[in-house]
Amino acid sequence: MVLLEKLKAGLKHAFAVEPPGHEYSEEDKKVVDKLANFLVKRRLTAPAIFIIKSSAPINMIVNQFLVFMKPFATFVFKPEEYARFTEILEHRNSPDFIIERIEEAEREYMKTTNKEKPEKEVGQKA
Repeated sequence: MVLLEKLKAGLKHAFAVEPPGHEYSEEDKKVVDKLANFLVKRRLTAPAIFIIKSSAPINMIVNQFLVFMKPFATFVFKPEEYARFTEILEHRNSPDFIIERIEEAEREYMKTTNKEKPEKEVGQKA
């Protein structure tokens, strides 16, 4: 009987899901914004969003892969920022949060570089 109760207690939260709407701290936002700005400045917004959206169902596996890739990620993050980033990915809504921050960085980049104006078609006069 004791074994059965231990098993029940152990499995009580085995399939628990984090509540929706996790709140991210200002430090979390700074770390994600650093990544977002890195991607936007290199014009990688669309590929980054595509990869994040397509890997959202396996978010936890991606998180573990990033832990493995830590030695190679130091060109974007400091080690403590990278650890923070992998913690952010542990949350269920982190892909949406990251995409939101990338899109915001893209809008800001477009405003500051005046790229919002449509480019002229080939053959049009100035």
